[in-house]
Amino acid sequence: MRKVFLLIILILVYCSLAAQDGLKSAPAFDGRLIPQEGRTETLVKGSQLDRLELSLFHSVKSVISAQTLDEIAALVQEDAKDAVSKEMDIVHGRLSYALISFQRSEAGKGRFLCFQSQEAEDGRFEVILVYMEGSTTIDNLKRKFSK
Repeated sequence: MRKVFLLIILILVYCSLAAQDGLKSAPAFDGRLIPQEGRTETLVKGSQLDRLELSLFHSVKSVISAQTLDEIAALVQEDAKDAVSKEMDIVHGRLSYALISFQRSEAGKGRFLCFQSQEAEDGRFEVILVYMEGSTTIDNLKRKFSK
């Protein structure tokens, strides 16, 4: 039973890593920048996302230090260099919001990256990072997930 459980965990980790393949911000999703402890991660695939015109939704939410936030924000800004379209807001010298759309695949699948941060009461920062794939458009995402 333990071996089956470990195998399932390894498959889920591989699937979540493969989804962000090629993104500079991938370390924020795989635990290299945001430790597993204290973070909330959501990975959804399949028919549950049909109404959103998505095939994959992967989010990570955590409260992190200013240094970690700056590292993640720098990676997101690097990803934005490869964007087809992007919206980004800087507040007090730090990236606070980004909505990035990448080139569609040959099969027509879009790739999207969303980033949002806000200062917490203790001086750390709450960050939400979301990666999505699907047939939707950036305009549809804006309507469904407003700032």
